[in-house]
Amino acid sequence: MCDNSTSLQSIWNVVFINRAKSSALSIAFRFLSILLAAIPVLALTEDWLVQDVSAIAAALLLLLLAFRASQEDLKITARLLRSMAPALLFPLAWMVLQIAPLNLFSNSIWPTASVALNEPLSGHISIEPGATIRSLFAYLTAASLTVATMIFTRDRERAETTLLVMCALTTFMSVVVFLGQFQILSVPNTTTFIAICALGAVVNVAAAVRIIERRLSRREDVASLSTVLWFCLGLAAAASCLAAILVAGRGSIAIVAAFGIAVVLLVGTSRLLALGPAISSLLFVILAVAVVGTITLRFEESQTVIAILRFATSAPGDSLSVTQRALSDAKWVGSGVGTFDALVPIYRDFGTRTMIEPASTIAKILIEWGRAPSIILVLIAVQLSVVLFAGALRRGRDWFFPAAAAGAIVVLFCEVFCDSSLTHPLSQILVAVILGLGFSQTIGRTSGGL
Repeated sequence: MCDNSTSLQSIWNVVFINRAKSSALSIAFRFLSILLAAIPVLALTEDWLVQDVSAIAAALLLLLLAFRASQEDLKITARLLRSMAPALLFPLAWMVLQIAPLNLFSNSIWPTASVALNEPLSGHISIEPGATIRSLFAYLTAASLTVATMIFTRDRERAETTLLVMCALTTFMSVVVFLGQFQILSVPNTTTFIAICALGAVVNVAAAVRIIERRLSRREDVASLSTVLWFCLGLAAAASCLAAILVAGRGSIAIVAAFGIAVVLLVGTSRLLALGPAISSLLFVILAVAVVGTITLRFEESQTVIAILRFATSAPGDSLSVTQRALSDAKWVGSGVGTFDALVPIYRDFGTRTMIEPASTIAKILIEWGRAPSIILVLIAVQLSVVLFAGALRRGRDWFFPAAAAGAIVVLFCEVFCDSSLTHPLSQILVAVILGLGFSQTIGRTSGGL
C-alpha cells in the first residue's frame, strides 16, 4: 500500500507539478519575448513609461523564475553571478555612495546652498539625490532583466528563440530607419534605432553562423538548399542593419558594428582552424588594440571641441556646448548618476532649448559618475568581454551565443563615444537581454566549472 502511495505521489510530481512549472516558465518566456517585440512600439512613448514597463516586466519575470525555474538552472546562474559579482555590485555601490549623506565627499553645491538658504543641509555627492535614486532603480531593472534572461536561456531552445526574436526585432528597426530616411515614416529617436541596428548586425551574423554550426554538429549537408537559404537570410538581415546605418549617414557606427562582427567571425575562424586558446586570445588582443587605436587616433585636442567629444559628430551644437562646459567642471567623484538634466540650466546658453541630451554616453558617464569610477567601468567592460570571449572558445556547439555578446560589448564600448543612445531605456533592454543570453551560455548544462 505504501509503495502504491509513493508511486502515485511520484506520478503526480512528474505529470502535474513539473507540467505546471513548465507552463509557467513558457508563459514567462513569452512575456520576455513580447517585451522585446514591443520595443518599436515603446519607442513612440516617453522614456519614463519605457522604464516603468521594463521595471514591472523584470519584477514579474524574477518572481516567476524564483518559484518555477529548475534548481539546476538556478545553481548554475548563481555560480555565474558570483563570478560577475564585482561588475554587478560596483555600479550599485557607487550610486548608493553618491546619495549617502557623507559631508566628507559632498559636492560643493551643498555648502553654497546652505549659506544661501541660511540653514544646514546634508551633503551628498549627487547634486540631485532623487535623480540618482531613479537611476539606481533603472540599473536594478536592467540587472534583473539580465539575470532573468540568464535563467531562461539555460535551455538551448529558448536561447535560440531569444536570438531569433532579437534578429527579427533589429531587422525590423533597420527597415524603419530606411523608411525614415526617405520620409515615409517618422522615426522618433533615430539615434537609438541606429544603435540597435549596430547590435542587430552582430546578432544576425551570429544567427547566420548558427545555421552552419548546427548542420556541422549534426553531420548534415551544409550545401543543402534550406541551409543556404537560412544562411543567406541571416546575412541579408545583417546587411540590412549595416545599410540602414550607412543610409542614415553614420559611417562611424558602421565601423563600430564591423568590429563587433569581427569578434564573432574571429571565434568561428579559431574553432574552424583549431587555432587553440593562446593564438585565439592573441588575435582578440590584436583586435582590441585596433579598436582602442581607432579611438585614440581621434583624440586630438582642439580649441573648439574637447578630445573625448571628437566622435560625437551627430550631436547638435547646443548639446556639444553644454556637454563641453559640464566636462570642464567634472569632478573625480561626479555630480551624481542621472543628474545631467539638472546641470543643463547651469551650462546652456540663454534662449536655447531647455531639454538637451548629452553629446555622448561617455561624456555623461564622466560628468555624472566621475573620472575615477569611469575608469573602473571601462575595466569592467574589458573584463566582461574577456569572460565572454573565453566562454565562446570553451563552449561546444553553442559558442555563437557568448561570441555575439562579446561582439556586442565591443560595439557598446565604441558607441559610447559616438552618441547618447545607450542612455535610453530601449537600448538598455536589448543590451540586458544580449548579455544575459551570452553569459548563460558560457558554460553548458554538464559543465563542472566556470
